[in-house]
Amino acid sequence: MKAKRPQYFEKEAAGIAPRPPGETSSSSVSAKGRNQATMIRRLGWMLATAWTVFLAISLAWNFRQERLNTHALALLGLQISFEKDVVYR
Repeated sequence: MKAKRPQYFEKEAAGIAPRPPGETSSSSVSAKGRNQATMIRRLGWMLATAWTVFLAISLAWNFRQERLNTHALALLGLQISFEKDVVYR
């Protein structure tokens, strides 16, 4: 019984067999490396952007909290001063 050859061997031309699926040439390996480097660079920029946005939101939140706390303390001081004036009149 004769074993059936895979399809990629049937396209042989001038004694050069095409590569089986999954194999790559050296030029495509470097292209794959460039693609991977591009993806890593893009991921780095995305991470840096996300970190910057996170810090900006955190800073805005802290400014808001400080403003609210300052306002609350000012109101408390005003209320204490008013009550003291009412008591001594």
